Amino acid sequence: MRIDVVYGTRPELLKLLPVLWELRAGAGRARVRTIFTGQQPDLVVPLLSRHGEVPDVDLTGRVLPQPLAAQLGAMLTALDGLMATDPPRWVVVQGDTLSAFAGALAAFYRRVPVAHVEAGLRTLDLDNPFPEELHRQLLARASALHFAPTERAREHLLAEGIPPGAVLVTGNTSMDLLRHLEAAAGARSPVHEPAGDTFLVTLHRRENLPRLQDDILPAFHDLLRAFPSLHLVWILHPGAGQPRVRGAFADHARVRLLPPQDHLDLLALLPRLRGVFTDSGGVTEECAALGVPALLVRSVTERTEALDAGNALLLGNRRDELVRAASAVLGDPRRLAGLAHRSAVFGDGGAAPRIVARLLEASAHA
Repeated sequence: MRIDVVYGTRPELLKLLPVLWELRAGAGRARVRTIFTGQQPDLVVPLLSRHGEVPDVDLTGRVLPQPLAAQLGAMLTALDGLMATDPPRWVVVQGDTLSAFAGALAAFYRRVPVAHVEAGLRTLDLDNPFPEELHRQLLARASALHFAPTERAREHLLAEGIPPGAVLVTGNTSMDLLRHLEAAAGARSPVHEPAGDTFLVTLHRRENLPRLQDDILPAFHDLLRAFPSLHLVWILHPGAGQPRVRGAFADHARVRLLPPQDHLDLLALLPRLRGVFTDSGGVTEECAALGVPALLVRSVTERTEALDAGNALLLGNRRDELVRAASAVLGDPRRLAGLAHRSAVFGDGGAAPRIVARLLEASAHA
């Protein structure tokens, strides 16, 4: 039996690594073919090197940076060719990226069952996140097994008519990886030694890009003026927004601009910060587990568990609401401290064994 594992972005690979390790640990139970779509080569290739991973199939060069429709078409054509000539027993995808959607759709067209890791996340707003919310809803229709990270994700799937027997609550594999790496990260020197009230900023979502110039960047300038002790460490994401961030803060004494960071370096830095301004789902999960306040520069979140557990706050992404909400917490040390507690809301670090056990069980009965 062979299982194809498809990934294209750094978050996908990070969350699939524990699944890959668990699959390989069971010698003889399944063969694994890893397929890298080439969606984010600048971010994925260093991560592959860090963990000694070499994809069995690398589509980089066939899937070039281009508009969404063209990129999807290139992925779908390449993946269909692979599955037509050598079909697997299962295809595993993670999350809601273009790569996950292409992998699931190619498998569905070839009548290969799909197992979806991190299934059931929802905002029910197709514009937030765009286009990921549409991807994840369509992925639910194309998948045969749904590995929900939380009970709330399971409830979303059941409400959409997914059979209960096809859904398993596993926890999030990000917690497996964190448990695996936390000791190494703790012994690592941080890439930047925080001074004063230092907060990390990491923003990458497509729906935030149109708001950078007139809302988000001016809002952070407002906050820096209002709070003289505030320092920002801003990790730049490869993409259209990077030049605007550089132009806005290149000469600011209390803003440190950094290139994309190794995941271990990020995990070493997070516990030393007062908090994080982010629109990243993975960072939101890690902040909850590490007890770091997550201030979400978004209008909605699919990880409402972090809000309910008191690990995160929604700030919005318009200038006035962002400044108002951020000022309320930055100006209230007790409120900020109230967000700084560890929570297991996203799992206990044992998601991958549950996923692999259920996948192998389903394969045995196929």
